[in-house]
Amino acid sequence: MTGKIEDAMAFALTAHCGQTRKGSETPYIFHPVETAQIVIQEKGHEDTVIAALLHDVLEDTDVTLAELKELFDKRVCQLVGDETENKSLSWSERKETAIRMIQDSQDEQLKLLVLADKLSNLRAVERDLEECGSDFWNRFNQKDPKRQEWYYREMGKALASLADTRSYREYIQLLEQVFGCTGNRK
Repeated sequence: MTGKIEDAMAFALTAHCGQTRKGSETPYIFHPVETAQIVIQEKGHEDTVIAALLHDVLEDTDVTLAELKELFDKRVCQLVGDETENKSLSWSERKETAIRMIQDSQDEQLKLLVLADKLSNLRAVERDLEECGSDFWNRFNQKDPKRQEWYYREMGKALASLADTRSYREYIQLLEQVFGCTGNRK
């Protein structure tokens, strides 16, 4: 692990201190760490690994882009900024914007970051569904599993340029496990 990655890990740990995953006692920091592990597994660039550790700090903490720019490279800040959703938009608008951004992007490192984030999320969904059943969906602002399915499937299509990666194949497999071939799992 390089010093830059260690710095990003320390920054993310501080930024997400006390946060847990929705509806659980799991420390939130495990998600960015898992996201970074997926990027590393797929041999992503160092800046992408760092961005994976930081990808939710703008969206889910009080950290500002200006603060990130003081501490991290321009490329890291660009990746984190591109991955961050605009919370002033509705859930549907945010998700449609994210899908379009990935569909239009030629940036394979950004796509890898998004894939790693979504794969980590789908892994958590799969685990939590096993534990909680369909009540799990009540944790989310968008409680309708069909809308969640739409988002994850459309994002999978947008990320198809990564189809030759192990992580993409796992993502597609988890889509079927979580949502099934014809709809959401009960």
